[in-house]
Amino acid sequence: MNYISSFARSEVNSVSHLTQIFNCLKQHFQRNNRLLEPDEALFLWERRKYEIRIRDNYTCRQCGNRSTKLQVCRLHHIEGKAIFDYPSNSLITVCNHCLDNQIFRTKHETHLLQVFDLSGFTAGDLSALTRYLSTDSIFAENLKRNVRLFANSKSNLS
Repeated sequence: MNYISSFARSEVNSVSHLTQIFNCLKQHFQRNNRLLEPDEALFLWERRKYEIRIRDNYTCRQCGNRSTKLQVCRLHHIEGKAIFDYPSNSLITVCNHCLDNQIFRTKHETHLLQVFDLSGFTAGDLSALTRYLSTDSIFAENLKRNVRLFANSKSNLS
């Protein structure tokens, strides 16, 4: 069974749902304005994963582990680009443990944005904070240290 036939058997609720499925397929199977066959796209992705694993010396870039099953994942989404066409600096090798931690981190980041919003921070405030963190390493290190001290003091009280 190929990728497209699995979509064909999925439950389609509306025309807009069918359009979403088509756009998803088009994004993942398009290269140089040409729609690829699923097998060709799979081959390109498998080759790309091999290149990234070689570059990373079959080592998790997060923890240095070499003994567990390794995955290749993207650091961020690039709109309109198939994952096998991502630049090398957008793909990394990670172990399953670190990948799970990254998913956990994403949930925390979402929650952090909600807390910022509820606390009255504006998008401009967050933009300024981002610029400050990226340009002032002393501020960033002090903030990180204070957050970790706060987290440790809270866990010791429990």
